[in-house]
Amino acid sequence: MHKFLLELGRGFSFVARQKRITFDGRHFRIDLVFYNYILKCFVLIDLKVGDLTHQDLGQMQMYVHYYERELMNEGDNPPIGLCDVILSHDRKIRLRADDTVMDFYRGEPYMIRRSRGYAPLPFMMGNEFKGQVLAVGGELKNAFCIGKNQLFYPSPYIGDMGDVRTVKALKESVKRMEELLETKPQIVACDMHPSYNTRAAAEEMGLPVFLVQHHYAHILSCMAENEWTTEKKVIGVSFDGTGYGTDGTIWGGEILLADYDSFTRWGCIEPFAQTGGDVSAKEGWRIAVSLLGKIYGKENALQIIETLGLCDPLFQRKLEEKGDRIR
Repeated sequence: MHKFLLELGRGFSFVARQKRITFDGRHFRIDLVFYNYILKCFVLIDLKVGDLTHQDLGQMQMYVHYYERELMNEGDNPPIGLCDVILSHDRKIRLRADDTVMDFYRGEPYMIRRSRGYAPLPFMMGNEFKGQVLAVGGELKNAFCIGKNQLFYPSPYIGDMGDVRTVKALKESVKRMEELLETKPQIVACDMHPSYNTRAAAEEMGLPVFLVQHHYAHILSCMAENEWTTEKKVIGVSFDGTGYGTDGTIWGGEILLADYDSFTRWGCIEPFAQTGGDVSAKEGWRIAVSLLGKIYGKENALQIIETLGLCDPLFQRKLEEKGDRIR
């Protein structure tokens, strides 16, 4: 089951095996039931030994309608039913190259995601950098970069590192690009978050590891993209989301005074508790609940939450039972 969940991908939680439901006195069993916290819906899987028939499809549709009518929580999306046949292929992907994404900014093309057709074309920095370095990239929307003196070679888009298969793809792609560029990095840079898979991958490479703060990395990227080659400091504003801070807390909404060597934290959003941890980054209502609790206190916050309909009644009851989550 553990291996099966990893194959499914992110957000899946196991609910039941051989789940029994009853129609008109007849019992039916659904082979596997999951809940996906990203899609916010139940996922039903029915396994068949023989050929897939119209009767099988009709039975799955019956299961889906039952869950939608009887078991779906308020705020959930409609359930999804999966059959046992998936059209795929077993050809090995040697060079991963996702689509490049661009937009227009001030009348000129502006790169959003550099991939097919643009990577690994290098860009050159005016500073006299010496040496070879590997930067393994972020945990989400990952792309790595290999620096060879003044030339920096960004990789194509790799993906989100929450999936073990994507971590494997990252390692394979790094090895292949090192061979292509005939480079041997002397150091590897990664995000300083202790739980990130990118950091684990960096530490497994047998090279000295250089930890970089999340928001500082974004500002450094902007400096490089705009060819900032002087030794003067910049005021960097990074509002991309949360990141692990140098003080061991979660940062977000940072104003940094920075150069290529270091930074000073000039300002930030006032810290607050994140109800649900990392999940709150995807479900913004959790942050609203947390801030209301901090500003108005538990009792008043619960009334406002109910009035605005910020969360479903089930979660509302949990908040009332565990008032320590609203501080």
